[in-house]
Amino acid sequence: MEAETLEMTQAEYARHRGVTRQAIKNLCDKQKIPFRKEGGSVLIDVAAADRALGETRERITVAREEDEPGLPPGASAQLTKAKTATEVYRARTAQLEFEERIGKLVPAQQVTDAAVVCAENLLTILNSVSQHAEPLALAAKKNGAAGVRDALKEIVRDVRTQAAREFEKLATAAMKAKQPASPTEAE
Repeated sequence: MEAETLEMTQAEYARHRGVTRQAIKNLCDKQKIPFRKEGGSVLIDVAAADRALGETRERITVAREEDEPGLPPGASAQLTKAKTATEVYRARTAQLEFEERIGKLVPAQQVTDAAVVCAENLLTILNSVSQHAEPLALAAKKNGAAGVRDALKEIVRDVRTQAAREFEKLATAAMKAKQPASPTEAE
């Protein structure tokens, strides 16, 4: 038994998809969806076009069932659009969950906590700069502005090194926290 082919005009298919007729015409022109010309009309095989656009068989079946008499005009297209939006939301949520599991994404609170720790470390390091007042004064006495400039360059180099060490410690701690416990640790 052969399934009946559901065909629509470009305008009907555009309503079915929730897009403009021009968008469907462009897809036909680019041969992205299958169609046939009958007289002056372009007829689109709904199931084939939906498949070509990546839709599921379930959505196609639901769309056919919804085209029953008694539904208000446009209700089928609106329902299809709402179901499509729901499926897109579910797919995006699943993608985010997957990316979080593989470590590509981290929870926002974890990022906020890490930023706080980084800021605290930076402030501690920056506050240590005031401990260099005596060497700066001595450099100013011995070599004037050139001595102060050289001393400041050395202080900045030391602060950068200290900051790099602190951030390396944070990165190491984060990597250890991210690694799953070994079977013996878990017991």
